[in-house]
Parts: sequence; C-alpha cells; structure tokens
Amino acid sequence: MNKAEKKTWQERYSYCTELLERPDIVFVYPREFSRTSEVVVEKLQEIMDYLKYITGLNPTYSFKQRTVVGYRHPDNEGGKECQPGWLPNWVNIPWNYLKKPDEPMDACSHELVHPFFRCSPLHYRNEGWGEGFCDFLRGPVKRVVGLDGANWWQTMLEAAKDGKDSEYHYPAGQFALMAYEKFGQRSGSIEAFLNDSDGIRAFVRYLFSNFEYVSLSTLIMPSPKMEKKWMGKDKI
Repeated sequence: MNKAEKKTWQERYSYCTELLERPDIVFVYPREFSRTSEVVVEKLQEIMDYLKYITGLNPTYSFKQRTVVGYRHPDNEGGKECQPGWLPNWVNIPWNYLKKPDEPMDACSHELVHPFFRCSPLHYRNEGWGEGFCDFLRGPVKRVVGLDGANWWQTMLEAAKDGKDSEYHYPAGQFALMAYEKFGQRSGSIEAFLNDSDGIRAFVRYLFSNFEYVSLSTLIMPSPKMEKKWMGKDKI
C-alpha cells in the first residue's frame, strides 16, 4: 500500500479495520461485514480488468495509486449517510449498505467506471456525458459480476425511447442504442449485445477516437437536465 492509498483509508474510512488488496483495488471494510470479503474483492478486481480491456486505459497507472473502495461511516460524513460516489481515487460505499447482499458490487458497477472516464479522451470536452457513459457500461459490468445487467440495460433503453429527462439513464440508453446500431448487429438483438465484449469495446474505442475534441451532442441529443447543468461550460 502506498502513502496515498493509506492516507485515503485513514482519513475517509477510519471505521474500517480490515483490508484486502488486489492489483487495482484496495478494499477496506469493518469487522461486521457479513459476506465473504475475498470473493467481494475478486469481483471488484474483475470489474477493473473488464474495464481495462474495454477502454484500453489503466487508472491505477494514471492516478499513481489503486482505487480505494471503502464503507464510509456517518461520523466521517458529518453525521449523515453518504451517497455512493467516486473522486480520484476512492469509491464511497454508504455504511447502511453493509447488509445489502449485492453490495459493494452493485454500487461499484457504476462508480468504478468513473476513473476510466476521467482518464479517457472524452473527459475534457465531454465531461457532461460522464454519468451517462458510466450507466451505459454499468449493464455489461453488472453481467461480469453476476448481477442483472440485462434488466439494467432495459431500463436505460426505455428511458432513451421515452425521452426521459435524465443526466444518467437517457444518455446511457442512447449510448446503448448507438453501440448496437454500429457494432452489435452480429449479436442478433440488443439484449444479446450485452454479452459482446468485443462489440462494446469497439464502440468505446470509436467514441474515444472521434470525440476527443468534438462534442458528443453532434451524435446524441442531450437531455434538458444535461443542457441546464452544463449551460455555457462547453462540456456536452
């Protein structure tokens, strides 16, 4: 464990006494964690391995530290429960998620995409699309760790088709539809495309190659919420 990782553990997750390490993950948790921690940390590393393949990026190298995933006690959050979230280079898991059977994998199916987006060519010009990008990849990431990625993608697709005003679901569904249109026809259906790692990888690389300096709004119409949040910032 390097100094940055240790500092993150001590300052953000002081109620977590236990530690497991993998090449890209430091998982810290309290003694009362009720599931098999070795299985959990392996699944978190599986997420990182999958995303490294899909994106060709390595946030551990870029940030010069592994991602610390930890349960954050309300005392560390001013007396209230935190929300799942990522900043370089940690993932907060709310303390009240301790007994949820699919956690921290479910929260991390979104949050662990964030470091890859931050390191990607999309981030500078298209920062406003980050949440949608993470929710798009959340579907296949869920599948990788044994969660229901198909139902997740269906929710995203319905949001896109209905024009739901969201910074998350609407753009995620638009990404899924565009990915299938461009690289998923061989799968036979958009549901089957969820399992096509090579097709998803090709779409992500297409975005990286073509939209480093070009607005993604030339490809997909942003939602009103996105436009309002990022108005005048030239980030969508």
